[in-house]
Amino acid sequence: MPVLVQTEDRATLVFDKRESSTRVVVTFHGCLATQFGYPNDEALAGHPLHRLGLRPYGVFEVNDSSWIERLSRQNRVVFPSGSINRLRHFVITFHDSTFECLASRYERRELDESAAAEILRELHGDST
Repeated sequence: MPVLVQTEDRATLVFDKRESSTRVVVTFHGCLATQFGYPNDEALAGHPLHRLGLRPYGVFEVNDSSWIERLSRQNRVVFPSGSINRLRHFVITFHDSTFECLASRYERRELDESAAAEILRELHGDST
């Protein structure tokens, strides 16, 4: 845990809620880009957002994101529209990884373990 399943415009992240048997399923809609993996909780102090309050085991939204600005500049080369600037930058920090996402919106659900297991089987394409 956590598990990420992503298409070109949607990312679904499934993870255990801390100190609970509940699983959280967060679906990011209008997802343009994700980063998932390093740093873990011990190396999070090296992340550029740490000085702005990024901490282990949390959920954050980044205002005035440099990632969005950078992609907006890159996109202007071919598509001068400002649609990228309407995206939101989300960060979720875990024990062994960090998830970042640029998306227009998200929806969050909490499920018991059996319902979450069913979703994970579907996401992995396991019909057994």
